[in-house]
Amino acid sequence: MIKSAFACLFFCLLMNLMFINLVCGYARITVLTVYALSWAIVGEEVSVQAHIHTGNNRVEYVHDVKVLLVLPIYTNMTSGNNPLFIGEMGPGPADVFCNWTVVFTQAGTYTLMVNASCIDTQYVFRWMANSTTVEAYDYPHADFEFTPSNEVYVNQTITFNATESRAQGPSTEIVSYQWNFGDGTKITLNSNITKHTYKAAGNFEISLKITDSRELSTITTANITVNLFADLNLDGTVNIQDISIVAHSFGTTPPDALWNSKADLNHDEAIDIIDLSTVAKEFGKRA
Repeated sequence: MIKSAFACLFFCLLMNLMFINLVCGYARITVLTVYALSWAIVGEEVSVQAHIHTGNNRVEYVHDVKVLLVLPIYTNMTSGNNPLFIGEMGPGPADVFCNWTVVFTQAGTYTLMVNASCIDTQYVFRWMANSTTVEAYDYPHADFEFTPSNEVYVNQTITFNATESRAQGPSTEIVSYQWNFGDGTKITLNSNITKHTYKAAGNFEISLKITDSRELSTITTANITVNLFADLNLDGTVNIQDISIVAHSFGTTPPDALWNSKADLNHDEAIDIIDLSTVAKEFGKRA
């Protein structure tokens, strides 16, 4: 009989403690979770969300709830209140979802931290923080140059160099270079230097499309003028004027006063009968 009474008393005390914990225990923020996509593109909006949960107390409110999204450098907020004053939450377990929209202005890895604070039901200041990481990528930077860059001639080998092109983002690299030389020739390479020869004179638009390991692409263009070989005055015709240019410097070598590197068509540092015959061979051709 006595054992039964003690068992009953123990059960009542246990239930009472559980009731006190559920009803009279102080409520506070118990869960803070931050959500965002793992990667984004520079200049495009990114949604950031925080989930706040309060627990323990069944009858009272949590007071002065405030949420702050800590913005890293190169991050701008485009929508949402920050800090966000929620005020009271409850009574009992309660949930609030906070939403912001941000934009990253430079490529990089960003930590988005959210701080949440409140006054619990015992009037004690409570604070909790959590974060998520976003990798921001920008479209790759496309750039190239070609040599020679002027006085380019038909059947001359031209070197195209895209080493100034680069991917922009964490652990990203360029995976392809797509060249269009404007004369019907198109090639795709995984290296940044190539060579090309034009078979006809004219003005051509060169385009380069680079693609990085996140499949982001950028296109850049440039123009090139290809001239007839031996068209020394670049008027589109090999004629007597071109022969006159060679004749004017005939017999010279560097550094003679009348030396003209244009007239040295075979690049042997001597303007002679070979250069004259070269112009004569091309005489009458038009671009």
